[in-house]
Amino acid sequence: MSKLIAQETVSVNLVNQNAEPVAFAVAITSDTVVFSNPLGQLSFDKQPKNLKIYALGYQPRTLEHFQLQVTLQKSEVNQNNADQIIAEVFENDSTNNPFKSLDKIAFKRYNRTLIKRDSIRNSTSNENLFSERTSEFLIDQHKIRERIIAQKNQGFDKPVLKILSHRMHDINWYDKDYVIFEIDYASPLHPDNLRAYRYELIHKTEKFYYIKFSPKLNNTDRLLQGVMQIDNNYALSKIYVNKNDEIKLNLHQNFQKNSAKNLWLTQEILVEMTPGEGGKSVSLFGTNVDIGTLHSRSIAKDDQNNQLFSKSIFYNYNFEPDELDTENYDILVEDNAHKRDTQYWESHRKLPLTPKDSLFFKGTAQTLKRQNTISRIKKLENVNDGFFPIFKWKTDLKTLIKINNFEGLRLGIGGLTNEEFSDQFRVGGYVAYGTKDKKIKFGINTGFLLDRDTNTWLNAEYTDDVREVGSNIYLTDERVYSLFEPRLVNIIFFYKEKTTSLSLQRRLSPKLLSEFKIAYDRIFQTENYAFLNGNIAIQSYDLTRAMVSLRWSPRSRFLKFDNNFINVKEQYPVISGQVEQYFGNTFGGDLSFTKLNLKGQYIYEHLNNSYTEFVLEGNYAFGDVPLTHSFHAYPNAPNDDKILGRFSVAGVKSFETMFFSEFFSTRLASLHIKHTLAPFKISDTFRPEMVLISRHAIGDFSNQEKHLGVDFNTLDKGYSEAGIELNKIFWGFGLSFAYRYGAYHLPNFDDNIAFKFTFNLKL
Repeated sequence: MSKLIAQETVSVNLVNQNAEPVAFAVAITSDTVVFSNPLGQLSFDKQPKNLKIYALGYQPRTLEHFQLQVTLQKSEVNQNNADQIIAEVFENDSTNNPFKSLDKIAFKRYNRTLIKRDSIRNSTSNENLFSERTSEFLIDQHKIRERIIAQKNQGFDKPVLKILSHRMHDINWYDKDYVIFEIDYASPLHPDNLRAYRYELIHKTEKFYYIKFSPKLNNTDRLLQGVMQIDNNYALSKIYVNKNDEIKLNLHQNFQKNSAKNLWLTQEILVEMTPGEGGKSVSLFGTNVDIGTLHSRSIAKDDQNNQLFSKSIFYNYNFEPDELDTENYDILVEDNAHKRDTQYWESHRKLPLTPKDSLFFKGTAQTLKRQNTISRIKKLENVNDGFFPIFKWKTDLKTLIKINNFEGLRLGIGGLTNEEFSDQFRVGGYVAYGTKDKKIKFGINTGFLLDRDTNTWLNAEYTDDVREVGSNIYLTDERVYSLFEPRLVNIIFFYKEKTTSLSLQRRLSPKLLSEFKIAYDRIFQTENYAFLNGNIAIQSYDLTRAMVSLRWSPRSRFLKFDNNFINVKEQYPVISGQVEQYFGNTFGGDLSFTKLNLKGQYIYEHLNNSYTEFVLEGNYAFGDVPLTHSFHAYPNAPNDDKILGRFSVAGVKSFETMFFSEFFSTRLASLHIKHTLAPFKISDTFRPEMVLISRHAIGDFSNQEKHLGVDFNTLDKGYSEAGIELNKIFWGFGLSFAYRYGAYHLPNFDDNIAFKFTFNLKL
């Protein structure tokens, strides 16, 4: 173990008569209890005396004198089922779980994390990462909040958002999930996970039960194995967990009993990780950034020191704490957290540093500078959002190239200023040209920061562009970037729009995002469509509108640092709502109507590493609604008679068998259900994923006779399609198949089939 994390240890190896390691054994001395890892190793702070060893399937052994290797004799295997003890743990959860039994509890934590990549091939590589942090925590009404007081990342002059928001480990095993390095593992101490684990009693003393837990299910990606110590009140008092496949993981969590409250409180957590045999890398910033990455063994077989260590010390528990100011965020980073001086760290550092550490830090800083790591991390973060930073400007990758049936090849350039230009003012824009319609489109926008704490921006924008008929966009939906925009290629029905707008963006609370917008639109047709307004058929019209949009993420966890707001963990449901009012003659508009939109998304993760996603949406418009501003159900079938002629990119939330411009609605409800199976682990690099899909929509259209020059159907009978996808077959590409059935099943069988390719790639 690294000297930066822990002191020197004394090891004892446990083997059986065949010289095979004995894992998950319990070793007890007069003052300590140690559990063996999968290699059969027992680690002690000092040389143990009068050592008693217990292991499932082996005879107990007592050692009066120290031995480097101990051989255990096999015994008859007894069924030491511990289910009844675990049932008592569940029964006493409300009493023994500090986060439930106490109204309030506060504590402090010091954490040190080291990612060490010294390669024996190159002793000067020093591709290491060192981070340390001090935090204050408050658990109030079962909700945990953190205030980061100090954060130090060796070689970085500013806090790295990826490190600030990174979830290294949880603290509470009584919760349903326990996070280790961003992965949500199923806790063996939650009743919902009972069917996933096997519990076996290793040994029982007067005060404690020692229980081994291991996965029952075949797919164990989210399951752990290990040993836990349960006291005679059925409370967790010590736990060791292990993961030994694609990622080799060891976690030790030690507790100390508070006599006044009769509760076991976490004292320290130690995490040790190395890449396993499956080709999966462990990375903070992305595997193409060496700093903060442990490459898989298949890539770096001789990197013996390719390891991550993280140790947290918990102290200063307070059962009658004052309020902790986090501005209602789950995690708040103090403005000067990265500016703490040497004196601060010397007084708050709970793990000592040695003179050798200074040389280690110096090497890390030099490596960061030599490899231009900070710039690479910043670029990667921007590219994931669809931007590429260039000095004080970030180019919008979504504006560069697009293809659709109306514009042909759309070439453009656009972007906006970044925080290096100003963190209180921004300006952006784009220009694009279509090779088919031979028209230039452009937009310009600017924004002013009014309030940093609530991230309130006042924006002004002008655009002259085309827009898809029937499209519906939520202002507060998160920006999504993909190398391919699936539906865009096949869209055939656009209208021209010149828009002048003012908007106010504000985070009403950490979990509630809002935007208010007023706009004046001038609408022109690209097809022979007219709307019958009274007795007059109009093709061009002016619209004046006001919009309010909200996005609510009640279970997600958010971090705030300066004017950066990070969704640490997206939890579901996520609910979006939007109201649009179009004004008639009162404010210079030609038409008066109202649009209401509500959308909910929920993802349920299963223990076998599969997950099911539900997206339910309702749209309602009433008044003088032109077809341009009605709703479609996101059709994605090109208007071609042959199956291969319709071969294109499958969408994320679209009906693959519904033809473009086939249906429009003023009242629409849709449901998308996608069940993604656990990846098929065929090899280290070939792991396709199968997705089962069911989509449904129902709708109607008011006053359909007012829409001239265009023929379309309504969805009043209900539309259904079923599909299957096989994703990530080659470099993110996959295949999709969908079938149209039910009331809108077409007479020609081939017309009901969609065969397409998919694209899923994470940078």
